[in-house]
Amino acid sequence: MDSVLFGRAVDSPLDQHGREQARALARTLASRADLVIEASPRRRTRQTAAAIAAAHGGHVRTSAAIDEIDFGRWSGCSFDTLQNDPEWRYWNERRSAARTPSGIAIADVRDQLLRHLHESARSHPFRCIAIVTHAEIIRTLVMHWLNIPVDDYNLVQIRPASMTTISMDGSGTRVEAVSECPAP
Repeated sequence: MDSVLFGRAVDSPLDQHGREQARALARTLASRADLVIEASPRRRTRQTAAAIAAAHGGHVRTSAAIDEIDFGRWSGCSFDTLQNDPEWRYWNERRSAARTPSGIAIADVRDQLLRHLHESARSHPFRCIAIVTHAEIIRTLVMHWLNIPVDDYNLVQIRPASMTTISMDGSGTRVEAVSECPAP
């Protein structure tokens, strides 16, 4: 399924490999007693977050603010098919100006995510917040914090079931690690 753009419209569950990756994430985070777990509404993220919560005896808060981008009619299309769509090519060449078929601009995604993260940090001071979300969401934030222009999106790769670690405090936000995969 890595050859298909999921988006919001394709709410696929984790396959066996994804479930194994979720358990590896849970083991990696098992020692964090101060963990708050948030997930996007997509089934695959809720399943991953549930594996993490099971290792902690905690619960998962679902938030639409960290949901996958709404790719509209692109959702469910193969990447090979999308290469023939001029709007898809424009999205990938000029994310700073382009919108998805559903009208989403990457700047709007970024702004919503930043508001959510700052609110979560205020609501859970001195806690580790595990946000289970999607590659494009993570990439958008990492690029913002590292001052990488959004048109250069291909410079930041986010692997499935990886961990990106940031620290937020009074002095700002620091990107500590990007797309680290836990040991199996």
